[in-house]
Amino acid sequence: MKYLHEIDASKANRLIVPIFTNLAAFPSAATSEASLAYANDTNLIYYSNGTTWVNMTAVSGAMTFKGGIAFDATEPATPATGDTYVFTTAGTNTWEGSNVVEIGDLAIWGGSAWTFVQNNIGAASETVPGYVELATSAETITGTSTTLATHPAGVTAAINANRVTSVGGTGGNILTGDAVATSFAVVHTGKNTPCVAVRETTLGNYVAVDITFTSATGFNIIFAIAPAASPTYTVSIS
Repeated sequence: MKYLHEIDASKANRLIVPIFTNLAAFPSAATSEASLAYANDTNLIYYSNGTTWVNMTAVSGAMTFKGGIAFDATEPATPATGDTYVFTTAGTNTWEGSNVVEIGDLAIWGGSAWTFVQNNIGAASETVPGYVELATSAETITGTSTTLATHPAGVTAAINANRVTSVGGTGGNILTGDAVATSFAVVHTGKNTPCVAVRETTLGNYVAVDITFTSATGFNIIFAIAPAASPTYTVSIS
C-alpha cells in the first residue's frame, strides 16, 4: 500500500532537486513524469511531462536571441520557433528567397519560415525607405523639399496659398459668362504672376485666353469672343 503525505515547503530553508550536468544526463522522461531536475550547463530547472523534459522558464514561441551571424551564412539547420539572429554584415541573404539585409537587421524563425526585420532604419530618400520628417505648412507651401513628408494641414495650407478666391466679382474659382463680357477680373492668394489655367468645368478641355496681370494678387482673363453662361469655366493657378 502507498501512502502519500503533504510536504510543507514553507518550513524548509530550500527545496533541493536533483542536479545533472546537462539534459543528456537526465533520466528518462518516460519514467520520471512529474519530476523536477536541474541542469548545470543551462542553470535551469526542468520538469518531465512523461514524454520529454520541459524548461520551466521557457515561453512557447518567445524570441530567443541566438547571437550575430553574417549575411548568407549557413542557415541554422534546426531552429526553434522564436530563434533570433542579428546580421553582422550586409548583403543579399538567400535563406528565404532573396532578401537584402543590412548590419543590425534581424532574422526570426517563425516555425516554418524566416522573417527579416529591418532594425537599423535611417532617414528616407526617394530611393531608400526609412523614417521621414514632417514638413511645416510653410515648407509645404514652398514645395521644394525632396526629403520631407507632408500632412493634411500642410496640403490644405498649400492649396489655400494658391487659391483663386473670386472670378468676375463672384466668389470661388468658377467663371460664368453672359455672352457680353470678354474680360473677367480674378483675385487670388497665390504668388505674383502665377501660372494660370482655364478649362471647361464639365469636359475639362483647356481654353486659350489672354492674361493681363493687374497686381500681385490679381489678373484679368480675356476671351476673344464673349463666353455664354454655359459651359462654365474653372480657373486655377499654380
